[in-house]
Amino acid sequence: MAENFIPLCRSVFDHWIYEDAEYFKVWVTMLARARYLQEPKTGNYNGSLYTVEYGQFIFGYKKWSQDCGISYQRLRGLVKKLIAADMLNDQVVPFFEQQ
Repeated sequence: MAENFIPLCRSVFDHWIYEDAEYFKVWVTMLARARYLQEPKTGNYNGSLYTVEYGQFIFGYKKWSQDCGISYQRLRGLVKKLIAADMLNDQVVPFFEQQ
C-alpha cells in the first residue's frame, strides 16, 4: 500500500508551486514518477543501459511538455525555478533528450 500514494503536506497550499496549475501538475508528476524503492532500477533505452536510483526519474523536456500539456519554454522556466528553490537537482543523461 505504501507505494501507491504520495504524501502531500497541507502547507503546499501556501507554497508558490500551488499558485500555477501547470507548475503544480508538473511538480506532482515529478513526485509520482520518482523512484520510490531503495534498490536501483536498471533498464534499456535504444540499446543503452541506464540506472534510476531512489528519488530519480527520467526526464526530457520535449516528452514531458507533451505529456503534461505545458509549453517547452514554460517547462524550462519551471525546472530552473525548482532547481533554484532546491526542490529539484539535475543529473543530465544526454541520450534521453536527443531521441
